[in-house]
Amino acid sequence: MSARAADAERNRAARGWTLAATALVAVACAARVHNAFAFPPLLDFDGPAHALYVYELYEGRLPDWRTWAGFHPPLAYALGAALWHVLPDAVPVHAALRLLSAAFGLGTAAIVWRVLRRFTSAADAAVVAACVATAPVFALASSMLGNELACAFFATAALARLLGAPDAPRAALRHAIATGLLAAAAALAKSTGLAVLAVVAATYALRVRRAGAGAVTRAF
Repeated sequence: MSARAADAERNRAARGWTLAATALVAVACAARVHNAFAFPPLLDFDGPAHALYVYELYEGRLPDWRTWAGFHPPLAYALGAALWHVLPDAVPVHAALRLLSAAFGLGTAAIVWRVLRRFTSAADAAVVAACVATAPVFALASSMLGNELACAFFATAALARLLGAPDAPRAALRHAIATGLLAAAAALAKSTGLAVLAVVAATYALRVRRAGAGAVTRAF
């Protein structure tokens, strides 16, 4: 087989893998929509507690911090309450909250695809992203209401940005601020996001140490 024929064969295989991965992601999206409406209300893992937190914020009250749900950070639930306020009457609240989790979950898979696309082929990146979107535990979590997928989305977005931090002082400062906001959002979605905030802070602290005080001065 000539080199040209071998390249053509590899390209056909890559297109086939990309098409298969795209089909899997489409099925994953359809499954999330189906699951959001098909599962009975409040049968999600810890569903009643999560739903009560959203309801308290929807009513303009803070939950009791001594309860299981009440001690969680509020961001994911605040987003759910905001969605509830604009939700059409025809859409069940529990389904909308599950779809919010699904959006965060599939958004996380999209970030994985975008990051991998910088380091590997389009086919490989698509296959890995499809595996993330269809992994059983990920599919289950992103079909239920809760705060886990919001944390996963913001955490993945923050950590992904660490792979492309610029060297120019002013650009690095803007990059650090945006990344810090994403890490803070992860921590405000679920307390385990504090680990991401610590990693981001340590990464930029190390960069500042290597760059020296002069770079910090030039950034401002």
